[in-house]
Amino acid sequence: MFEKLPRDEQPVVRGLCQLIFNHGYYVVIDNGEYVAKCSNMDEINDEIFACDEEVLYIQSDCNQPRGHFSLIYNNGSEGDGMIVISDYSDNVLCNAIYEDLDSEFGDC
Repeated sequence: MFEKLPRDEQPVVRGLCQLIFNHGYYVVIDNGEYVAKCSNMDEINDEIFACDEEVLYIQSDCNQPRGHFSLIYNNGSEGDGMIVISDYSDNVLCNAIYEDLDSEFGDC
């Protein structure tokens, strides 16, 4: 469903998920109605963008939370896909992921 995301948000959300996987974690998508634990991009593609807002939790193999990214789709991101990220955990992992995303997609 990445293709259903607003065009400017697609690469940011895809990059966010890939960076989480690259760090060795799972992505848990919580849309307020159900939760889906994803271990690869195909699973993410099946679950992402089920509603206007979702929280992507970063989870370890032991089901330990490592942080989160709150996403609001169609939130005025025309020309700046980073706007999709409305909030995230202030910790070393999430800050590093955000900085990587911002260096690639910020101010586009």
